Amino acid sequence: MSIKSLSFHFCLRLAVVLAILVGPATVVRAADIESSHLLAPNDMVEIKVFQEDDLEAKLRISQRGTITFPLVGVISIGGKTPQDAAALIRAALAKDYLVNPQVTLTVLEYGKRRFTVLGQGAKSGQL
Repeated sequence: MSIKSLSFHFCLRLAVVLAILVGPATVVRAADIESSHLLAPNDMVEIKVFQEDDLEAKLRISQRGTITFPLVGVISIGGKTPQDAAALIRAALAKDYLVNPQVTLTVLEYGKRRFTVLGQGAKSGQL
């Protein structure tokens, strides 16, 4: 085998070992971040109701933290986790329209967040 081939095999084995050691922890952390995210204005969400294609929507959360969803109307989801927001929509649909609706809410795009840096920084102001 050439040196180039040996180097490739070594790198490949190292990558597999690292993927085994680090991979599951990274996936868990990403899932934790997604589930702990609180919905905020300008987030783009996709809402799907199982076997109800007419109730699929991609919506941007308003500045007041609300969306307008078919059949339900205006509903406040700002400040809730995606799971809590899906449960709220599920309850509203089950109340008057569907039997045991299965609702999923996915964040497609996170809205831009503004924050201010105070103290000793290279440059003060909003970012």
